[in-house]
Amino acid sequence: MPADVQACRVAIAGASSLRGKDLKQLLEEGSFPAEEIRLLDEDIAAGTLTEAGGEPGVIQALDEDSFERVRF
Repeated sequence: MPADVQACRVAIAGASSLRGKDLKQLLEEGSFPAEEIRLLDEDIAAGTLTEAGGEPGVIQALDEDSFERVRF
């Protein structure tokens, strides 16, 4: 990553949907400078095991604090 590009936190609301999965894949493949990719969705999808950035991840329930310290 170039020195002038600062990594940021990203949240994907609707992470279990096809569009959410596509967005996550595009961010990973495009070398988007994300420090963290937070996967969010409705309560019914919360707890679903997945992966983000080559690491295991869990979809989190969407709540009022979900976008705290998130840039995109």
